[in-house]
Amino acid sequence: MLRRLFWPAGLALLVLVYFLGHPVLHLWSAYSNDEPNLAPAPHGTLNDAGRLSETPIDSVIHLPADSVAATMALRAALRNATATGRRISIGGARHSMGGQSLYPHGLSVDMRGYRSLSLDTAADILHAGAGAIWSDILVYLDPFGRSVDVMQAYANFSVGGSLSVNCHGWQPDQGPIAATVEGFSLFTADGTVRHCSRKSNPGLFSLAIGGYGLFGVILDVDLRVVRNEAYAPRRVVMPSGLYGDRYASLISSNPEVGLVYGRLDISHGHFLGEAILKYFVRLPEAPALLAPHNARMDKLTRAVFQGSAGSEYGKGLRWKLEKRLEPWLAPRAVSRNQVLSDDATVFTNRSGGTTDILQEYFIPEKHLSTFIAQVREAMPAHPEVDLLNVTVRAVRRDSTAFLRYAREDVFGLVLSLRIPANEGGDIALAGAALDLIDRALALNGTFYLPYRLHANAEQVLRAYPNARLFFEAKRKYDPGEVFQNLFYAQYGHAWDAGE
Repeated sequence: MLRRLFWPAGLALLVLVYFLGHPVLHLWSAYSNDEPNLAPAPHGTLNDAGRLSETPIDSVIHLPADSVAATMALRAALRNATATGRRISIGGARHSMGGQSLYPHGLSVDMRGYRSLSLDTAADILHAGAGAIWSDILVYLDPFGRSVDVMQAYANFSVGGSLSVNCHGWQPDQGPIAATVEGFSLFTADGTVRHCSRKSNPGLFSLAIGGYGLFGVILDVDLRVVRNEAYAPRRVVMPSGLYGDRYASLISSNPEVGLVYGRLDISHGHFLGEAILKYFVRLPEAPALLAPHNARMDKLTRAVFQGSAGSEYGKGLRWKLEKRLEPWLAPRAVSRNQVLSDDATVFTNRSGGTTDILQEYFIPEKHLSTFIAQVREAMPAHPEVDLLNVTVRAVRRDSTAFLRYAREDVFGLVLSLRIPANEGGDIALAGAALDLIDRALALNGTFYLPYRLHANAEQVLRAYPNARLFFEAKRKYDPGEVFQNLFYAQYGHAWDAGE
């Protein structure tokens, strides 16, 4: 009799342990093995977020907060560079990954001290020092009931860096950040500070947004801000090939949607075959005040993400949790500022043996499903490159920046890739990049320039047909080529006569 009673209970316990024990053990292993083991950067060097651009630097100029003192420090650096033949590079949070903020044996301007903030509430214009970090801006704007119009998905980037790469975000029916910039002051190679806007120095305005610091130092920025709002999170799961159609029916021209992005399944069993469209619908209530993030939830999120690296089981588990558990954990309402305040360090790779690199491809809306199929076909040919994440964001046509990646309405596919943190890993990544760039170009797409400098000159010119004119304009405004970085060293003279 007892055996008959205990047998079903024992079987149920075994089933419970099997289905819950394995995920718990996997996540615990990811959490317990996630100890930082990064060696400090050697003295006299700087690196960027990709950790593959270690560069010797002669001197770092920490820009002071006061605008007059900052201008004097920049003029002193310019005189030094001119007298010694050295170059000046510019860095904020250094989230670019191909040396766009670095130049060997040069003078490096650290913008992070230049971060003052003030708000014109009547005009909804934020005046920000270029070294200000978006997380600080959200904290500053929140009591005013205001929010950022366009920024990256994560808040630990600098304003100047965001303008220099012409970032985009997950705001629906919006182009890159360029559309929200009213103007900025620019310290140029002749030692003057020029105000740049669509009416004043419009050429420099267009060139410096998305200009990677090659036209001077962006100092003070005037940005359009919007009202903070309360949102209700929503989501739809679908085959990835239907993403464009569902986006058009649910999001496009829907005034109730405030933020939106998509995610693709990277587990090998259904590789890139399924998608989640996540969007936030406006609520009539007042938004809650910005609050610190839930530390426990951040730890769980990190364990789930890190547990997917190099693990097919982990990738499948992550997708199941995102698809099935996340809806139960989502709050009923969340403020716009709270959504925008996410911190990329939750996902930062702290291992010394590997590093995570981003790539992004911008594909015309009509070719989205074709490119997803192209990525599905291409990635197995590059087994040394571990695909950790694919996020999808819509970007409307850019009519402001000179070197523009969104020449029409596009979807941006952001790929997060883990590789060995060494030359061999970078070479393997280059193979994948060259392959995917060609596939994007064949669909009249483009690729983003703030990452590893793997594209060849022909690919750059196909994606950015005015690149030659861009670099010619750089030398017009900076004939001594004093503002430089590894990006300019790679491509700045790629199309000179005879080369």
